[in-house]
Amino acid sequence: MAHIDKRLTKNDLTQKPQDRNVSQPDLNAAEKLARQNSSPGNLVLYSTIKKQLENRGDEQ
Repeated sequence: MAHIDKRLTKNDLTQKPQDRNVSQPDLNAAEKLARQNSSPGNLVLYSTIKKQLENRGDEQ
């Protein structure tokens, strides 16, 4: 199993919702990050990505 730098992952994931460019793998990574470190910021990041994916599905 590859080591994932949490800081790089968080930085990448933080930018994607701002660009409205999220995907299912991003949601999975955000969930893993939130489970490993359940800070309010990580939980909000997960929630934001999840809502964007859900809203995108509603638009189709």
